[in-house]
Amino acid sequence: VVVYDEYGGTRMLRTRAWKYVHRYPDGPCELYDLVEDPDERVNKMDDVDQRARVEALRGQLEAWFARYVIADKDGREAPVRGAGQLRPIGAKWNDDRRAAFAQKED
Repeated sequence: VVVYDEYGGTRMLRTRAWKYVHRYPDGPCELYDLVEDPDERVNKMDDVDQRARVEALRGQLEAWFARYVIADKDGREAPVRGAGQLRPIGAKWNDDRRAAFAQKED
């Protein structure tokens, strides 16, 4: 199963093992090893050992959107702004980050 998603200038591809997030026009982008890091705490985007994986996932993402995007509904240029998801949905952090996010919500 592969999931593709788009939210404004952010596109995402998720496989069983990896999640790649690309922000247009120039990042920041993210790469997570969902097997070793299911809570997505370690962004491997700058890991030199992952360059080929990033290129492959980005190519797959670009190819899918090139094939299926409807030009007048292309979210890449949409003026969507925001902080995004700040905590796991329906779950709790297992460390002090939960308290930090709770303070931001107040």
